[in-house]
Amino acid sequence: MNAPELFQESRRLLASGEVEGCIAMVSRAMEAGEVSSLSRLTRATAYMLAKRYEESLADCREVMRSDPDNPHLYYLRGAVCRRTDRLEEAIANLDQALDIRPEFGIARLERALCFLALGRHEEAERDLRATLRLAETALQAFGESLGMIRTHFNEVEAILEGDRAIPSLFMSPAEVDAMKSALH
Repeated sequence: MNAPELFQESRRLLASGEVEGCIAMVSRAMEAGEVSSLSRLTRATAYMLAKRYEESLADCREVMRSDPDNPHLYYLRGAVCRRTDRLEEAIANLDQALDIRPEFGIARLERALCFLALGRHEEAERDLRATLRLAETALQAFGESLGMIRTHFNEVEAILEGDRAIPSLFMSPAEVDAMKSALH
């Protein structure tokens, strides 16, 4: 496999929960030249899930050098800090993630968990409610997109079943002449 294929395989492994396999695969991809913020953050995520926190933070430090405005960087640092009971540091990182991308729902949920652990229930509730609003908005947008897809699917289905004529992408010479005369 070439470097991009190795990286894609590492993402598949991560999605299926095979974190050690992901770590090995993304490391091979990086050795083969697939070094980017995304590859480092993928490996940092897998390290975090494997409870290899220092290695996760080391990859985050590398991303910080090349891509300091990446909200996933700060989310991941915050998630690692929460898991290692460095809650104030976690909140500071999650604040940075949310400053860059206010609609970053998972960062908001992670921060709510920090607030809960610190007994800051009002702040936790605020973040949980904001996350719920974000999820509702995303769900509504998804529903609208699904409706548009359904409408187009119905159009294609009607054409295939012969209920409607297939629209032509080309105009006949007579249609072109008619359009020209309508424009003058």
